[in-house]
Parts: sequence; structure tokens; C-alpha cells
Amino acid sequence: MHVIYTGERVRLRPFASAEEFIKLDDNFMAVPNPFWGPDWRSHAKRTAEFTGNGLIDPLAYSAFAVERLDTGELIGIEECGDVHATKLYTWIGTFILADHRRQGFGIEAKQLMMCHLFENLPLSSILAVTMSNHARALAGLQVCGMRHIGYKRRVRQCDGKVLDEVMFQILREEWEQLPIRRIVKRGA
Repeated sequence: MHVIYTGERVRLRPFASAEEFIKLDDNFMAVPNPFWGPDWRSHAKRTAEFTGNGLIDPLAYSAFAVERLDTGELIGIEECGDVHATKLYTWIGTFILADHRRQGFGIEAKQLMMCHLFENLPLSSILAVTMSNHARALAGLQVCGMRHIGYKRRVRQCDGKVLDEVMFQILREEWEQLPIRRIVKRGA
């Protein structure tokens, strides 16, 4: 199983340590997300999540470091959900530090994660969810090859507003047509 995927702008790789993961994750928890609301998990819980599998496990929640190729900086986290014998899909999520947004890093990170998942697991599709008020994420999901498939109406409250979750999906055969498959470098 390949666990390092390199595109034109970013590399997805395992986190080197729990400390590396927590240091980056602390940046996202320091400021409440304007679209999803606040998120907080204890240092102990995040360390426990990392211990054992380094957050790389197809049968459990997994997370990869998003590293800029031009500077070598860690700029984000690309995550995915679990897979089991009867489940033919999983979900992905992307968190990019504020100073590195709007430069295509998140789009490429999503596409690299799709390569990792479709190449290593017997999946039929990958899902992603964002909030109805998050215009950049809505556009980014479409740019990376996903298509809108529906809504979960009025399911989240953030900043005093009740919001819809917007669901996106890409099927294996749609991913097989993406240019990223010819660009990506697999392995170290």
C-alpha cells in the first residue's frame, strides 16, 4: 500500500509523530471554524488516536499531512473515514491553514487522497460534505471532480444560523478519468 502521494503542488504523507499531528491540528482548533463551528479534542485523545497506527489505517479514521512541495511546510490535514467489508464508500475532508488557502493546495490534496483510497481499497465511491454557506469549499469540491448529490437540511448550527450540509460524491469510474492519475507520484 502506498502511503505517500506527490502531486504538482503538495505531498500527502503520514505524520512523523503524534506531536507533529497535534501541533498542526492545534492551529485548526485555535480559531472556531466559521463554517463548521468550534472543534476541540483533548491532547490525550488526539495522542491516543495516533498511537498504534499513526492515523493510517483503512479500517479506521485516517489522516495525512499535507506538505507544500515548494517550501516543505506542513499546511494541512487530509482525512478519511473508515471502510469495512460491506461498505463500498468512505468520506474525505480537507483542512488547509488560512495563509495557504485559495492556491489550489486543498483541491490537489483531495485528489491525491482519492488516488490513495481508490488504488488501495475496493471502493465504489468517495463522499465529501461541506456547509451550504461555504462557497469556496462548494466550488473546490466540484473542481476536484466531485458532483453534488444532495443535502442534509437544517442539521448544523454555526454563528447563530441553522445550516444545511451539502453532499458531494465521486464514483470510481469518474476518478479514473481525472488527470491527477497521470501526474501523481506514488511512494517515497
